[in-house]
Amino acid sequence: MEKKATVKPATTRKSRNARTVIVTSQWRDLYYGEITATDEEIIRDHAVRVSRCRHIAYWKGPTGGLTSLAVSGPGPGSRIGAPCPSMLVGGVAHVLDVATEAQARFAAILP
Repeated sequence: MEKKATVKPATTRKSRNARTVIVTSQWRDLYYGEITATDEEIIRDHAVRVSRCRHIAYWKGPTGGLTSLAVSGPGPGSRIGAPCPSMLVGGVAHVLDVATEAQARFAAILP
C-alpha cells in the first residue's frame, strides 16, 4: 500500500501594524510610504518593502531639513511622485517615522 504525502498547512506570519515613514537610501533617494518591517529586519537586510510608495523628488518646508519633513511635511512647490502599490528599497540609510501633521500634508500634494 502506497503512503500519501502529508502536507503541512502553510503558516502565516503574524501581521504587524504598518507605520508611515520616510526612507532614505545610501544613494540619497527619498521615499514616503508605509512599512511593516521592524528596525532589526531593516538593519539586517539593508532593505525594506514600502507600500504606497511615493518618490520625494524635492520638497519645500519651513526649514528644509529631513527631520522637519518628517515632522511638518512638504509645503507648496514640493514635488512628490504618484504612489505605486509597493517598492523594495535597497541600500537603506535612514528610516524616519512621519508625524500625523506631515502625513496630511503629503496627502495634499498631488503628483
